[in-house]
Amino acid sequence: NAQVVVLDRTRKQMYTWPWKFIPDTGDEFSTSSTEPLSAYSAEPIGAQFITGKDDAFVMSADYVRRAQISPRYLRAYGTGEDIRNWVAIPKQFIIFPYQRDLTPLQEPLPQSVNKHLSPYREVLENCVISGSIKKKETNLKWFEFRRLARGKFAVDFNLVVPHISTHAHFVVVDHSVAFKEKALAIAPKSEYGRSELNLLVALLNSSFILERLKQVCFNKGAGDDEDKDRFEFAGGKIEEILICEAVTNGLRKENTALSSILEALGCACIDRGRRLGALSLDKLFQMQGEAYMNAYQALPGYVDPDKMFRANFNDVGSDVGSLGTAYARVVNEREQLRVEMIARQEEIDWLVYRMYGLLSEVHPAAQVQFDP
Repeated sequence: NAQVVVLDRTRKQMYTWPWKFIPDTGDEFSTSSTEPLSAYSAEPIGAQFITGKDDAFVMSADYVRRAQISPRYLRAYGTGEDIRNWVAIPKQFIIFPYQRDLTPLQEPLPQSVNKHLSPYREVLENCVISGSIKKKETNLKWFEFRRLARGKFAVDFNLVVPHISTHAHFVVVDHSVAFKEKALAIAPKSEYGRSELNLLVALLNSSFILERLKQVCFNKGAGDDEDKDRFEFAGGKIEEILICEAVTNGLRKENTALSSILEALGCACIDRGRRLGALSLDKLFQMQGEAYMNAYQALPGYVDPDKMFRANFNDVGSDVGSLGTAYARVVNEREQLRVEMIARQEEIDWLVYRMYGLLSEVHPAAQVQFDP
């Protein structure tokens, strides 16, 4: 099979655990690698913030509406489980008690925010910041987070990945979404725009990079089905990922044919991931102008229903006049998007193998199709 790559390993190498079937850092593909990921980051990889008391800050959309908390004091609240299929789709919200310049809100707090947080004041004041030092013994205000990585909020975009997961799902996000410590954030240097970050995330979501991470990251419970093993993707290990020369050139805005194709494939996956979010089944029951829709649409991170939902299933005589018909259409469309995403993900994998020198330019598997 021309799509199978076979590499020789000595008996001595096979005695060493973990097995490394992909060439090591100083091995065959080193000439295609330049600098580690940390060279492109503005600060160490880690959490955007730690609240110290999630229950005081995190809330549902209906609570936000009932408490009449203005969206200006909120961000969508993301966890590692909200990151899938190249996008992040949070389900909850968090009070973000900081101004645009990341200084704390002025006291007295806005009425709705103060009404919500006041019952937690004693707990928040006694939150341990470090060792045995409590928040009230520091310069932090009582309503601030335990820790805020301001450097990560100083750039327009972050790359975020679940801390513990079966696979490394890297996504590019703006700051309408704030992620708890169970999702690690990469703050890229300010010179990189959305286009360069789409290229980088396409590389990081490849099977090659996943295999490298699984070799060095802790497996939290090996089972019979290795695809379901959960790994702890530590920030220090992610920082050590070597970026291949083609992607490095793309980040420097010196695009090559390979980097342009990789970016285009990554963008295609991101677009399909966004559509999957807009086709979630709860959107089937939403209708413009109905009940509290205007309030929910004003919340940060809101995703509009896909155009497929514009026809209400209650419309008599419509082709999608029944809930069953509408549901079937959504399921079919989601499955089609999933198939298209898998096809492009496979092309990314073969392209990255070629970029790292594991496949020759003339290898049949390296002949990547942009629209498979």
